[in-house]
Amino acid sequence: MSNSKDLRVIKTKTTIERAFISLLKNKSFERITVQNILDEALINHKTFYAHYADKYQLADIISENLINKFQLALTKRFKKPVLPTDSSASMRTFYLTIFKDREAMLAMFKVKTNNHYLWDDLMDILKSTYHDHLTFITKSEPSHLEADYLCLSYAVLALNSIQWALTIGTSEAIDTVIRAYSNSLPAPLWPPSNF
Repeated sequence: MSNSKDLRVIKTKTTIERAFISLLKNKSFERITVQNILDEALINHKTFYAHYADKYQLADIISENLINKFQLALTKRFKKPVLPTDSSASMRTFYLTIFKDREAMLAMFKVKTNNHYLWDDLMDILKSTYHDHLTFITKSEPSHLEADYLCLSYAVLALNSIQWALTIGTSEAIDTVIRAYSNSLPAPLWPPSNF
């Protein structure tokens, strides 16, 4: 296998991953073949197999990269207690960060492998992060049932908001989500720093 720091390797992998994402816009994961990826990326079998065992490994690697970037953005979002006055700025930074991978995230929401389903992976991250945040802001551990409900509710609302904003794909969509959170969520259940 080639050196992962080699610029040629990075460029080749990027080309393959972009080709795969592009194919997912019009074709289901199940119907995409390695040959489709080769044709789209304008590479040969040897080049593809030098980097990936198959389309499943390719999908898993893309998912893992997106998961890591999402986790980092969310960690920064919840890094310190967020005051109501800076909650909007924190949300905006989070959204702008994940928008960098907009096309890949939307495409990978439709892909399920034995190792990853991006939607479920991000739901788990959101639930876990919100649980930690909820414990911090309430200064106590909520009951298991209450925590489970609140964390699931938060994760569903957050991930659906993220998908909607990514689908719309504009800064106006981000502003709409931020306004909705700022104006409509009751403080005891949904703290101002909820997102």
